[in-house]
Amino acid sequence: MKSNIIQESLRCLLYFKEREEGLMFMNHEVRKVYKDTDLDIEAYQFKGIMQRFPAHFHDYYVIGFIEEGQRHLTCQREEFIINPGDFLIFNPYDTHSCDQIDGKTLDYRCLNIKW
Repeated sequence: MKSNIIQESLRCLLYFKEREEGLMFMNHEVRKVYKDTDLDIEAYQFKGIMQRFPAHFHDYYVIGFIEEGQRHLTCQREEFIINPGDFLIFNPYDTHSCDQIDGKTLDYRCLNIKW
């Protein structure tokens, strides 16, 4: 019992340390976020993502690159299959969603550019 409490405490400390440094680990997921407030640019790297992304939009441009995994993408009511090597560009307020279709995780990088 005592070792479980210690392990859980260490896990929580590691989580908060990684979060402080811009890293998030959730079920073997890696989410890195870098922000440059002078340029109004954010860079993201996601690895091992299983999450579904329901319909949403952003108030900035998104330029993305699929590294691994295959997804079903809906953007502005048009449907696409996206694969490793594909580039994505979303204009501000483009409504889009993304669902896993191949049972594998998603590895994805993107730049968010404010306008």
